[in-house]
Amino acid sequence: MNGLAQVTVYGILQGGLLAAVAVGFSLIWGLNKIINVAHGEFVMLGAYVTWRVNDTFAADPFVGAFVAMSVLFGVGYLIQRLIINFVIDAPLRLTLLLMFGISVVLEAALVALHSTAYQALPTSYAMTSFTVLEIRVPLGRLLAFAFSVICALAIAAFLNRTGTGLTIRAAGMNRKAARLVGIDIRHSYALTFALGTGLAGAGGAMIALVGTFSPADAATYTMSSFVVAVLGGLGSMKGALAAGVLLGVIQAWAAYLVSGTLTNLIAFGLVLIVLVNQPRGLFGRGRLGGGEER
Repeated sequence: MNGLAQVTVYGILQGGLLAAVAVGFSLIWGLNKIINVAHGEFVMLGAYVTWRVNDTFAADPFVGAFVAMSVLFGVGYLIQRLIINFVIDAPLRLTLLLMFGISVVLEAALVALHSTAYQALPTSYAMTSFTVLEIRVPLGRLLAFAFSVICALAIAAFLNRTGTGLTIRAAGMNRKAARLVGIDIRHSYALTFALGTGLAGAGGAMIALVGTFSPADAATYTMSSFVVAVLGGLGSMKGALAAGVLLGVIQAWAAYLVSGTLTNLIAFGLVLIVLVNQPRGLFGRGRLGGGEER
């Protein structure tokens, strides 16, 4: 019984990490109607910025996380403003091809700068743990989980309680109507993309805190973000959090009860069952692919 409880705790914390990575992906897809297949590369870029800040200034990874979020926010804003906005009214497949191109360029740049070798960011506390009711809780993953929840709640509050956030939501809900009332669509879309990449930077920093990373991991994080975003409901922050935790627990239970090789098969099979019964995801209100023509 203790073994299953231990695995459940690990799955919840791992799910928090998945949610941290996926929140930005869900935000961009839900509001900008862009499937950001370069999201994994943005996550890795956040990990490398955090690692570089630590290596150069001996700064704590949480300090590096804020630097990574700021850098990725700026990079995301410029990419949306200078590149993606030119095809904002184009068919979805053209935007998808553009994002594939950006993904290839970013991955090549990461490999050129850092090679494909795995990096790690050792700290004095990330690998330590404490015990509660005979269950070991890894401190680094617990801190990463808490940071992920705070980021998701902060971005949800920003979107729901500030004028800029409501403008962004209005632009995402109905582009034509937003234009008619004078909202700068291109700026709103650039802000949304920047928030999404900033959150990717935060997720990358947490990955650097608790494990190893390499440019080759980018595709894995894009795929997991896709699954979590669809399962949670597009554009829903609490949905991404819930879906990340659910997926993490399912993967942990599958690895513990069956076999590590069947983990993804069982986890994604259960995700499909959930989506068959709840096509909009756990907290989704719009249909998949967005509720507005492009």
